Amino acid sequence: MALVSRQLYIDGAACLDPGALYCPDGETAAPQDFAGLANSITCPTGQAPGSAFLVVSRAVNDALAMNSLHTLAWVDDGVTTSWPNYVICRQWMVGVDGDSKSAALVELRDKRQLMMGAANWQYNVRRHSGGTYSAADPAARFYTDSLNGSNPYTWQEVLNDLWLHFPSAIRGTAPTLPYTPLYLPENIRVHGDAWAAVGDLLERIQCRLVLNPVASTFSVVRVGAAQAGLASQVAAAAGRVMFDATPRQNLQMATVPETVRVYFPKYGVPPQSDAGGQAVKPYHIIDKPSNLAGAVAGSKLGFRTSVHAIYPSQTQADLTGGVPDNIADLENYATEIAAKVVNKLDLGTERGRIIYTGIVTSISLGSEAGSVCWRDLGGAEGCVTDYRTAEVVPDGNAPVEQCQPLSRSGWGRISGVSGLEALGSATCRVWSDATGTMADSGEDITVWDRLLAADATLDELTRVRWEYEEESRRFYVVAAACSADESTTVWGE
Repeated sequence: MALVSRQLYIDGAACLDPGALYCPDGETAAPQDFAGLANSITCPTGQAPGSAFLVVSRAVNDALAMNSLHTLAWVDDGVTTSWPNYVICRQWMVGVDGDSKSAALVELRDKRQLMMGAANWQYNVRRHSGGTYSAADPAARFYTDSLNGSNPYTWQEVLNDLWLHFPSAIRGTAPTLPYTPLYLPENIRVHGDAWAAVGDLLERIQCRLVLNPVASTFSVVRVGAAQAGLASQVAAAAGRVMFDATPRQNLQMATVPETVRVYFPKYGVPPQSDAGGQAVKPYHIIDKPSNLAGAVAGSKLGFRTSVHAIYPSQTQADLTGGVPDNIADLENYATEIAAKVVNKLDLGTERGRIIYTGIVTSISLGSEAGSVCWRDLGGAEGCVTDYRTAEVVPDGNAPVEQCQPLSRSGWGRISGVSGLEALGSATCRVWSDATGTMADSGEDITVWDRLLAADATLDELTRVRWEYEEESRRFYVVAAACSADESTTVWGE
């Protein structure tokens, strides 16, 4: 079959002219829901799949395999561009007659529609007891079962591992991160949708996924970064520009604060005092300037993280101005995250837009070029390519987990010569497993009995297992004579 200029095909079968859906008086011959969709191929950046809407004859529609991948091809002035790995999601008959020439509307989506996976793993989970910080041995911070062998996971390694949960025939090679963050990922918990977990992971480090729909490959870009090569690509296609709406830049007053305030959740044993301590002051905060002229003096933007502030003692954690042991790492992280947030917000308040005649694929999607639509809707506009700059996310906050105090349970030894009596309370010295073996942490808590029979007592130095109850703000002994492997000998009923 001879291919004609500016013709769209699906698996080699020609699509219909969408103008056939319209009556001479300009009214649509099909329901309004279909108007303005076909024929088009749209590809955004991010997790959501792009869609293609095609008008085909009933005969072509009936011949399309419902559960197979399809290739779209657009011929423009003798040049053929192909978009592989599209899957049919919906089909409608939109013609008024029932013969083989009546029109059908087909919606297809790119391969992001098929990136379905379920994961059941946690990466670099902080040890619950002790919470000591070790710059020399980062692996000592985390439970060994959450490590990558004997080492903590890097951001790239978490992405690589999540990527393995997607269909091997679709996923391709895991994309490479555009930079290496200054800090390790912590407490990445994935129990369910692996694709959503990839999006959350990238958002934590201010990155975004990009699909090249022609090459059918993924990459990752840093939000707010300058897109390498974009200026020359746009210049090369300047002769085909039919519309250019580039917004004015540097509108900092409307979008960027003077200061970015970064929140780090405090790591420690939940307090039980009337004052509250860490319970009412759960974050260590670091302020970083945006360094952009035009920002309103005194304006601040908050950004919560899941990177923990680790303190030398619970007393320091309970203070408003307590100094974390890992303050140097937190300062580096705050500097990095503030710069990324500012870059993201400084993109402007409006999306730029350039429309080209014909099919243009030489301009890559990335950190600045945020979406593209190739379309021919059957009107006077003809066949065009519509590029738009990346969409702005105004608040700068990554959708991270709500950071809760991690020390909900632990081990210890009863202190004091009187021990712990039934329904009574006693001092308990907390054991720490932060170094991989149980040891005296130097911290004391008050524990209450929820274990003993009447008149029973736990003597001084008895090993116990305790748990924290949010409602009463108390630590309760739930087992006694515990060993480090949590085997128990239960006292009482």
